[in-house]
Amino acid sequence: MTKRAIAILFAGFLALYLLTMGGHLYSPDEEILFLTTQALVEHGSFAIEPPKQMQGFATRRGLDDREYAQYGIGQPLIATPLYLMGRLLANWASDRPIGFSVVQYHNRTPREEWVRFGVSLFNQFVAALLVTLLAALAWDFTRDRTAAVLTAVLYGAGTMAWVHSKPFFTETLATLCIFSAFALLVRAQLYNRPHWITLAGCAAGYGLLTRLDSLFAFPALGLLLLWPETGVRSEKLEAGEQKEQGLAAGGVLSNLLGNRATWERIGRFAPPVALACAVILAMNWTRFGSPFATGYADQPEGVQFINPLLVGLYGFLFSIGKGLFFFSPPLVLFFWAIRRFIRQAPAAGWAVVVLAATLLMIHSKWINWPGGWCWGPRHIFMVHVFLALPICVLLKGPRRPIVRIAYVALLFCGVAVQIYGTSQNFIDYYSVAFRNPFVAPNATVLYNPAEDGPMVRQFYEVRMKANPFRSETEIFPWQMPAPVTDSIWRFQNSPWGMYRKMWAEGFHDYFWLEQLGYRSRAHTVLALLQTLESVPDLSPRAR
Repeated sequence: MTKRAIAILFAGFLALYLLTMGGHLYSPDEEILFLTTQALVEHGSFAIEPPKQMQGFATRRGLDDREYAQYGIGQPLIATPLYLMGRLLANWASDRPIGFSVVQYHNRTPREEWVRFGVSLFNQFVAALLVTLLAALAWDFTRDRTAAVLTAVLYGAGTMAWVHSKPFFTETLATLCIFSAFALLVRAQLYNRPHWITLAGCAAGYGLLTRLDSLFAFPALGLLLLWPETGVRSEKLEAGEQKEQGLAAGGVLSNLLGNRATWERIGRFAPPVALACAVILAMNWTRFGSPFATGYADQPEGVQFINPLLVGLYGFLFSIGKGLFFFSPPLVLFFWAIRRFIRQAPAAGWAVVVLAATLLMIHSKWINWPGGWCWGPRHIFMVHVFLALPICVLLKGPRRPIVRIAYVALLFCGVAVQIYGTSQNFIDYYSVAFRNPFVAPNATVLYNPAEDGPMVRQFYEVRMKANPFRSETEIFPWQMPAPVTDSIWRFQNSPWGMYRKMWAEGFHDYFWLEQLGYRSRAHTVLALLQTLESVPDLSPRAR
């Protein structure tokens, strides 16, 4: 693709993501990352001072008696320019508040909000870069600019990449790093550019500095390193030739340890990765006294892979609250495209399969596999761009009518889902739906008061704090908020049903809509929740 086409694609998606931005941070995870960025700029240190309500969350106390984040240093390092920009904005507009979220984890002063506004722009740029890189790599495989652009549009506008351009999570940057390493390894083979392998090692190493679970992508990267296909240009990747190479690959792979070219590729890739690992181990040692102490083990769930595999797989693939293809409908085309993609480019094709299978299997076993209070299956976010890549071969050359119809229909569904997902703050959704039964919308348990009421009230009685807006001190059991985990399995309690109610009640999460005067109902709910939390507890125990 031409540089002009790449620039237009990047600018277009950056504009799209900026148009739907929230302009604030969302979760406690992001606040910890922000505080690390702030400490780095203001004090030249990674030590932070979490607010009182977050003491012990995602941090560990170091040997120097200061708190350090469990997250990698990769994102705070790159986010420092945006922090500085936010600080400049804070100095310029220090008397104008911008926040409208129900839940925030910092002081609600204009300065605090504007500094975070700058950092909140981070993933809009990273996500636009990821879309552009996907287009460039799709063009390498197809030599068809239209196919490359259509693939990028399908991913950037039709999958949860759009929604996850809003929060300051690390998944987007880690995905960009690993996908860059993948692309560089592929292009080093296609164009016989060995020095790109070293750049791939740098990208993969920075992925580890950003998120430790980037390590799970290394089997796929290792497959690309070991695959004996160096020097084959993409325009020569004809189906018959690739089939012959694929059949011969098994025999060649058995002799790889004696292959000098293979060891040369490993020698180029490994040093940057080893350096990144050394940095991580050294920082753990100096901060916590052990090279393997990251801080994750100090959290309540610890580091445990004890979730039943089938539960996690079902959740990631089929559950209403975390099912991958519910949140990114166009990716179902992967199953149509993957066999053709493997025939055309076996190394890249099998690497995609290995990466997707590895991430799905490992994260399905993780005790916190759903990824917390977020839109869609955040922990397997990296899978999405790799599932989108093979679709480029379906869109290459003359596109059959069935392909065109499937593309348009799935893209339409995907865009509708992403607009729906960007419309609300997922943290506010949990706060409103699961904290207070009297604030619409209400995520209630599935009782039928007419049929179940008399029986339930024989055994249960629920009392509540004094409420200046209601005179009751007792509420019915079916008015109680449902368990948060119901949002994964039940449509009624999931974002699919609740976002619609929130939109109808006047909630939204669009910065520019707020600036135009269409204020979110989050302002009203925030005042209500603050009032409720300030009144005395009138439960029998308190009396």
